[in-house]
Parts: sequence; C-alpha cells; structure tokens
Amino acid sequence: MRDTVHKFLSLFIGLCFGLLLIKSGNPANLDPLLQDDRLFNVISREALSSDQASTHNHQEQEGLFDRLIAPWRLSSSIFLLVIILAAGVGFVGFRWDRSLWIVAGFGVWYLWQHLAAFDSIDSSLSTLVLWHFSGCLACLCLGCFVLSRCPRFELFWIGPILGMLIIFWVGLQQHYGGLDALRRMIYETTDYTKLPPELLKRLAKGRIYATFVYPNALAGAILLLLVPCLFYIWQLIDGLPRVIKAVIAGVFAYTGLACLVWSGSKAGWLILLILSFVAIMHLPVPKRIKNISIPILLILGLLGFGMKYRQYFALGATSVSARVDYWRAAIKIFRANPFTGTGPGTFAKSYPQYKSPESEMARLTHNDYLEQACDSGAIGFLSYFGSVAGGLAFLYRKSRPLDWHFFVVWLGLGAWFIQGFVEFGLYIPALAWTAFLLFGWMIGHEKSNVIVELK
Repeated sequence: MRDTVHKFLSLFIGLCFGLLLIKSGNPANLDPLLQDDRLFNVISREALSSDQASTHNHQEQEGLFDRLIAPWRLSSSIFLLVIILAAGVGFVGFRWDRSLWIVAGFGVWYLWQHLAAFDSIDSSLSTLVLWHFSGCLACLCLGCFVLSRCPRFELFWIGPILGMLIIFWVGLQQHYGGLDALRRMIYETTDYTKLPPELLKRLAKGRIYATFVYPNALAGAILLLLVPCLFYIWQLIDGLPRVIKAVIAGVFAYTGLACLVWSGSKAGWLILLILSFVAIMHLPVPKRIKNISIPILLILGLLGFGMKYRQYFALGATSVSARVDYWRAAIKIFRANPFTGTGPGTFAKSYPQYKSPESEMARLTHNDYLEQACDSGAIGFLSYFGSVAGGLAFLYRKSRPLDWHFFVVWLGLGAWFIQGFVEFGLYIPALAWTAFLLFGWMIGHEKSNVIVELK
C-alpha cells in the first residue's frame, strides 16, 4: 500500500511540475509585468493561430487552451509548490550521505541571499527574487528527501513529458504562421507604441519562444529536459514493439530539436553538441566507433551552425557584444560592492550607471554566476557556483558504473549549468525549480550497483 502511495506521489509531483513548466516561464523579477496571470495580456494568445476562430466551439476550445498556457504570477506558482510540499511532507526521509554537503552549500547560498537583501538598492525587487529562491531551495529538498524515496521514478516524468509536448505544440504554432499573424495583428489593430519594447523586439526577430519569456529560455528547457524525457519515454512505452517505440521517441526528439533550432539559440546549438559528445563517450559501443562518430558529429554540427548563423556573424554578432557589455558592467558592480552586492535581482538598477551608450538595456546579467557576484557579493557567487559545479562533478563520479536513469538527468543538469554562463535560467521558476528538484533527486538517489541497461 505504501509503495502505491509513493508511486502516486511521484506521478502527482511530475504532473505539477509539468504544469509549472508551462506557466512559470518568466523571470521572477518580471513578475510586476504580469497582470491577471498573463504576460502582455491578450497579445500572447494571438500567437497560437494564423486566423481568427470561425465557430463558437472553436473559440471556446481556443480559450481553454489559452488559459492553460497563460503564465502565472509568481505567487500562483508558489501556491502550487506549497501544495506539492504539503503532499510530500508525510513521506520525508533522511539518510546521511556524503553528497548532502551539496544541500548544505545551497543552504549557505540561500541564507546569504537574505543577508544581501538587507542592503538591497531595491527591496521590493529583492523580495520577489528571495521568494523565488525560497522555491529553489524547497524544490532541492523535495527532490532530495521525498522524490528520491519514490519508486518508479519514470512515473514522475509523465508530467514533464506532457508539459514539454504542449510547449513544443505552441512552438510549432508560432513557427508555422502564429508569429506572422501576431505581428500583423499588432501593427494593424493596436497602438503598438504602447506595448512593452521587449515584446516588439522579440517579435521582430521571428524566433519562437513558446510559453517562455524569450527564445533562449525555451532553449534552456529543451537542453535541460529533452534527453531525460526521451529516455523515460522509452521506459514508459517498453511494452510496445521496438519500431513503434522508435517512431514515438523519434517524433518527440525531432520536435524538440526543431524547436531548439527555431528558437535561434546559438549557445543552445553548441551546448547540444557538447551533450552529444558526452553521451557518445558513455554509450556501450566499441571505442573504434566512438573515434569515428565524434569527429563526424563535430564537423556536421559546426557546419550546420555556420550555415544557420552566417548572416548573424556577418552582421557582427550583436548579442555577443551586448553580453560582453553586461558582463563587464557586472564585474564593475561587483568590485564596487564585493561583500553583499547590490541585492538579489537588482542588476537592472545598477546597470545604467555602467552600460555603454550603444548597448541596449538589460534586466539581468545573462550570466547566472556573474549575477550572483554583483547581486550578492563574493560569498554569494562562491557558494552558488561551488555548489552547482562541485555538485555536478561529485554526482558524475557517483554515476559510475553507468546508471542510465541517473546519467540522463545529469546530462540535462550539465546543460543547464553550461547555459548559466550566457543566460539567466536561475531566475526563471520553470527552469530553476525543475533543475533544483532534479539536483535534489540525484543527491538523495540511492543508486543501485547494477548497471541499468537500455531497453
């Protein structure tokens, strides 16, 4: 009976996190821009179709889907997280393990954020970010002390898989006419000069973003979850013929990779190549095949990257230049405030003093680790970077001999860690809470000594 309840709990947590993936794709510090639980109000829903609904039934269906993908305020996401924690509180288990130092490291980081907030240059903004960081730590503990004790971990993945399918569907709709229809609607039927500049700039580039704040955040979700979702899809449909399994997994993989390409994320492409190298090195195939396949993959990957983004580099790689200016400013802010920084999430308040005149404004540093340095000082940076990097290195060693259930999650977290050098995934609940939950599961996972074979 208790095993059945544990399985149900695993499924329930997964379904809730699938919902959070869809509805919490905006940074915590942008929460004031969310009104009525939707970002940019009615505009977002028009991106889903290239023409107007023709029947009452279709309009009703579209409205239901709109409500499903409409983003939540941070308070709504925290409310759901509290429900998840309440459901799991009766199943908390504690077992001492050397890997718990990672939890302690994140605990130091979290407490230091509160100390840094005392001297924040914008207390209201820091309060929002602290609520979000509280969610991060709660998810870490949920994964470590509850989810890791649940059998049939593949049941948890039903939720994220369904969530990613909906995200992919929205991305497909945007690519195949949705964004064009949205642009036409904005410029023809609204006073677009009153709309947020972030939205107009995002639409002008034609890059899909699905339910996330912008395209690179969508890429972050794909990098974090595509590989483990594929693995657990294979596990969940194990009873089907192998050909059907391959078709289902192949369609999911193609859709995810297509959305990654259509997001226009340059870093996402390169991180995917790195993941591919690491995965190939761990496949149970002869070394000779690995030595042949890796150079071929490298050549094809870089060739495709060059062809896809040749115009971008011909125009001077403007986003790279912008990031360099953000990072330079973050270092200057850190030097001016090395102890407690300027307060969690306050980069946007300090950046105007340090930005180059030609650079565009930014709300976040586009580097999670430099953001920690300028927002919370040296201890905030060291405790966070040390916990993530050191934790991943330690957990990689724990995955030997190869446990595929463990390793595919580690691959996704590794991608999330790398993207943190060029993006702000730590500040997006859909990404950060999921990553912390999986981090916690890896820490608390009682690994079997038996190698898990691919089915």
